[in-house]
Amino acid sequence: MGVGFRMFIIKFGGSVITDKKQKYTFERSTILRLISEIKEAQKRTLVVHGAGSFGHIMAKEYELHKGYKNEGQIQAAAGVQKDVKHLNLMVLDSFLEIGISAVSLAPSSFVINENGKIKSMDMGSFKRYFDMGFTPITFGDVVLDDAISFSICSGDQLMLELARTFLPEKAIFVADIDGIFSSAPQSDESPKLLPTIDEDIFLSIKKSDSHVDDVTGSIYGKLEIMFEIASLGLETIILNGRVENRLKEALQGKDIVCTKIESRH
Repeated sequence: MGVGFRMFIIKFGGSVITDKKQKYTFERSTILRLISEIKEAQKRTLVVHGAGSFGHIMAKEYELHKGYKNEGQIQAAAGVQKDVKHLNLMVLDSFLEIGISAVSLAPSSFVINENGKIKSMDMGSFKRYFDMGFTPITFGDVVLDDAISFSICSGDQLMLELARTFLPEKAIFVADIDGIFSSAPQSDESPKLLPTIDEDIFLSIKKSDSHVDDVTGSIYGKLEIMFEIASLGLETIILNGRVENRLKEALQGKDIVCTKIESRH
């Protein structure tokens, strides 16, 4: 059962806070603006962020999402853990600079996967920090895996588990696009934004590989998780974090350009 807090969970996608095509490129001005919008909206939040160019490139090169295959992966896994913690520290610094008392919670210390999916996750620290007035921040990471030794714990999976526990007022996925389109914006000159997407539309979307290195699944896989969150009775949206004030207005309950995920459950 949820703990009954009136709060929001927010996922900053790696495509928003980093340049996913260039290794170790942090979009500091963007994250500072987004955090300022959270502060201006005066809402309590739990925050998840993706690994972006600090994690996906090396993780894909060494196939860390497939688990332990050879000894060479050990140093790579340690390197990815270091890199995503470095990114998290920069995100944390940004929250503190804006005046939000954020604390970092690394999944490698409280998540156990099984075949690349979260098997168990200790929520105790989240609850205690949040209750004291902190803003807990967690992120995509390499974690232990009971079936394949280690694997990737994605930010999207963390969003789902946090949603199940906290039952937030709204789950917001902050991306670098306005929402879900009827066709790929990269290949279609006039793609149609879908203001809402239900299971029927979802089933019609074909699985496709991302055009950048991403070991946490295609947009199809992300939508599956969003539908699971929506099925909890929670408002679930994806919006463009590169548009000024869009996150703030979403937190304030205003009508914005976005895609809302609708579940029959």
